[in-house]
Amino acid sequence: MVNVAPNIHLMTGGDCTHTYDISIQTGIWRNCGTTANVTIILFGENGCTPPILLTQSQLSKKFFARGSVNTFTLHLPESIGSLFKIKIWHDNSGESPTWFFHQVLVTCNATDEKWYFLGNRWLALEKGDGEIEAEIVSAGKNESLSFSNLFYFRGAKTLGEKHLWLSLFTKAPHNTFTRCQRLSCCLSILFATMVTNAMFYKQGSEVGDTFKLGPIQLSWSQIKIGLQSGLVSIPVNVLVVAIFRNIKPSASTESESSQYGENEAKQIGCFPHCCVYIGWALCLMTSLVSGAFVVFYSLMWGKNVANQWLTSVMISFFQDVILIQPVKVVILVSLLSLIIKKPIENDEIHGQGHSNQKMDEKIISYPPRDEELHKVRTVSVLKSRLIQTITEMAIFILFISLLMMVCYGNRDSKRYRLTEAVKHVFTNFEKVNSIESFWIWTREKLVPGLYDVTWYNGRPFSYKEGFIGNREAFMVGMPRLRQKRFKRDPNCQVIDIEPQIVQRFSRCIPHFSATTEDRTRYHLRKWIPIHNSSVFELQFERLFLCPRPWRYKTDEEIETSSFQGLMSTYSGGGYVADIGYNTDDAEQVIDNLEMNDWIDNMTAAVFIEFNIYEPTSSLFSAVKFLFERFPSGGTNAVTHVKTLTIYSPKDPNFRGIYETCQLLFMLLILFCVATEIGKIYQHGCAHFKNPWSWIEMVLLASSLASLAMFFLKESYTSEFVAKVQENPFQSWSMDSITLWSDLEVTLLAFVVFLVTMKLLRIIRFNPHIIQMRMTLAIASQYCVSFTFVFMTIITAYVTLTALTFGRNVYEYRSISRAFTSILLMLIGAKAPFHELQEVSIIIGPFFVFAYMVTIIMIFLNMFLAILNDAYTESREQGHEGLEDLELSKLIKMKTKKATKKTKVAAIKILQKVMWQRPSTAVTFEDEVTNALSLEEGDEDSAFNDGDNLFLTDVLGLLNGIKNDIGNSVLSIDDVVPMVTIHDADKRCSRRTDGSLEDVQFYSSSSLFSSESDSEISKSDNDTYRGKQ
Repeated sequence: MVNVAPNIHLMTGGDCTHTYDISIQTGIWRNCGTTANVTIILFGENGCTPPILLTQSQLSKKFFARGSVNTFTLHLPESIGSLFKIKIWHDNSGESPTWFFHQVLVTCNATDEKWYFLGNRWLALEKGDGEIEAEIVSAGKNESLSFSNLFYFRGAKTLGEKHLWLSLFTKAPHNTFTRCQRLSCCLSILFATMVTNAMFYKQGSEVGDTFKLGPIQLSWSQIKIGLQSGLVSIPVNVLVVAIFRNIKPSASTESESSQYGENEAKQIGCFPHCCVYIGWALCLMTSLVSGAFVVFYSLMWGKNVANQWLTSVMISFFQDVILIQPVKVVILVSLLSLIIKKPIENDEIHGQGHSNQKMDEKIISYPPRDEELHKVRTVSVLKSRLIQTITEMAIFILFISLLMMVCYGNRDSKRYRLTEAVKHVFTNFEKVNSIESFWIWTREKLVPGLYDVTWYNGRPFSYKEGFIGNREAFMVGMPRLRQKRFKRDPNCQVIDIEPQIVQRFSRCIPHFSATTEDRTRYHLRKWIPIHNSSVFELQFERLFLCPRPWRYKTDEEIETSSFQGLMSTYSGGGYVADIGYNTDDAEQVIDNLEMNDWIDNMTAAVFIEFNIYEPTSSLFSAVKFLFERFPSGGTNAVTHVKTLTIYSPKDPNFRGIYETCQLLFMLLILFCVATEIGKIYQHGCAHFKNPWSWIEMVLLASSLASLAMFFLKESYTSEFVAKVQENPFQSWSMDSITLWSDLEVTLLAFVVFLVTMKLLRIIRFNPHIIQMRMTLAIASQYCVSFTFVFMTIITAYVTLTALTFGRNVYEYRSISRAFTSILLMLIGAKAPFHELQEVSIIIGPFFVFAYMVTIIMIFLNMFLAILNDAYTESREQGHEGLEDLELSKLIKMKTKKATKKTKVAAIKILQKVMWQRPSTAVTFEDEVTNALSLEEGDEDSAFNDGDNLFLTDVLGLLNGIKNDIGNSVLSIDDVVPMVTIHDADKRCSRRTDGSLEDVQFYSSSSLFSSESDSEISKSDNDTYRGKQ
């Protein structure tokens, strides 16, 4: 605070009887302050002031620092009347000239009239509108007292000052509530939160309903305790914060403020300055007492309770930082902006004022000329874009690293091996083509695969129940059969059209769909329907006469999901028959089902479902065998094995890394979403005009959706594991887990695709990417008409193949399938030539020949010609003036300069080493000297950084240089370069002679960073030759 100027008196010369108070408020966020010289002109009804330089370099005070309020008293010979505008600018000087100012308040001391000039803008070359001067009109009463304006100014000020944790970084320099006091209050709040959390935990208590968030295990009880503790600990620390925030300045500060009339300023604080000791005492006692009780509580806890307590403390902390403090600020600011319609006053700064003599117009700082401003703006914008690009690349690298870990960290080749192992146990299911072959396969393959665990020599397996036929995977729950049936429809449309057809066919089966599915609740054996189940007096009688395989169950009852077959999509319900726990029960169930015609002509599909667990890899597999029967008489048999990774990696070290990456990935997604929302708020509708913005939004939306799928999968997984542990012998379905896992994997795959595409955006400054972008932009106008002609020809071939070959060739059975096959042929797929020839010996070969000529030879080459012509045109236009190309040149210049500095620093270290370990001389090619040469002005900075290099790095740098001694790799005994530094032209060169006795060394003080090195002289050279 001592470095902030409290008040500056500005004299314009003469008899200055009229005064204006000028108060300028700077933004509170990072890099909002400026180091440039700020100048202002006031315009009134009776005239204007001369340019007034506000920055006083002769004072050791900070002007226009971040979050500061600088006040000035302007002395004028006469009044300039009511103000209507101001002109303010800076000269863009200093290390950080960018400036964001909120507002300027001017007060006429004679009339007590105030004018508000609302800035809320950047004065910077690379930010905002790119201008460093602005004319601002005085705000009217409606504008200055509008809700948006009051909310913005009060919100920024309150959030930066009242948010205790955030104010550690955004505290205004003139505020008397110091950072040390704020940090102490934060520590007191943290300790109070810890002890209030500890009070809610009892010794050895267990918390249920847990779920994992990365490496953190949470429960709703922990969240509830965290919220309660955060609220309980607030009143304890309100008094400490209130004391520190409302203490009056010290007596010395008040006495300094008495000069130049500051004693009449409004006083701040309501507690005397001595109360600061009370605040420190309360803060210290709260922290020590809370810490002591936390230690006492921890002595009674076990590991689990301690981890739960620590999680609740973290919840309370983030609740206070992210929830309570911001919500408090928003509510308070909203109410004040709605109720109190009064302009916001700037804070008073206490301290000794300073007087300035008559201002000299010669030292007034004016904005740079347009030519200079254009050059500086270009450089500033490029540097700003370079920093933005580097930041974007860093976030992108972090994002893609975490994404790769989340996608592939818990997925390995063991999943494929388990899938193949399951298929190897249950073989030849695809050969099932009838009801009889289905029952045969069930007895010969399914039952032995599920229950027969004898060894190859007939010896029994140690564990008779649970393991499947490969003796490695364990069965989870009971296997079951599930049947989907056609509804018996007496009103057959075919019979209505052709009545005589009923004489030859006794049944009419439509295509299977949700409307044609039989959902009759109860059947007797052999599918005799019961239309009125109320005839049974007792529930037991109904269940006895209608066994379970003949009762319909909905998908909610058996927790199954829809499955896509070859011809239809089958819902999750059906008629379910549990097979049993062992071989005898399974054979008895299968014999009973076959004997009572459980599968008959009205059967649409039969599912065989079970789940297995492989202990060595902690993998689950959800197995489904689907046997479909079509109304036309055909069949289809499909094996579907879905291997899932439910548990975290088994390696505890890698598990911690993987779960931490999961948590960081979630946090990074939330950060990117907040950043994108900020961009939309900043740019408005213009943000949606950029195609890359849409890709970014779709990427973030997909990432958020994948997180939602992850939490749903974890929820269903926890529920599934709990049910299996409760009753491991019941039939359980993993369809819900499979569904959400598939959705998560699909979304993550889409995210990986978009991230890979975004890489083109990240490296947009690459000349080849610029060339490609210009080529596509030029070719797009020709591609529109080309696409129309191309799609017309493709449509002609699609209709031809669908009509001519759709009855006989599978690839062309429908319009959509024919369209897909035609496009696949374009990228190299094999055409079904022999099948086409069998259908039509003339049209089939003619179609293939015509397609190859028109599409492959003509249209594809036309498309390549368009791209080639556009590429040539883009090369002729050139790329000069493109922002991305200028950025590429800047990166190359920075890299080249850094490389040259490294090489010169390497020479410096080698020369130092020569004096300690002399050896055989090495003759370098002339290209070495050119490679190590410097541009003017680069030498000093390179030499200053030379000591940071290691000798091994130097040897690696020189290993690729051709040398006269013929070694493939240079060693320390091989490298003795003789370097001469010419002080006149600052060039690096080398001198080598035939023998060591003739070697001469030249040294310069600019080569060495220490005084001992700079004392090397010609006598040292003589001594060195004598030793040799």
